[in-house]
Amino acid sequence: MMDEQRKSINLLPYFSQKLTNYDINTFRRYRISLEHVIMTVLFW
Repeated sequence: MMDEQRKSINLLPYFSQKLTNYDINTFRRYRISLEHVIMTVLFW
């Protein structure tokens, strides 16, 4: 039981890091597309 707990605790930072990297990439892509849409609408 104790061993399992230790394992999941070790996995937690790994997963949160993965998630954060993914979120940042997604946000960047989303922001770029959003800016593109705004520019298109403004200068259409």
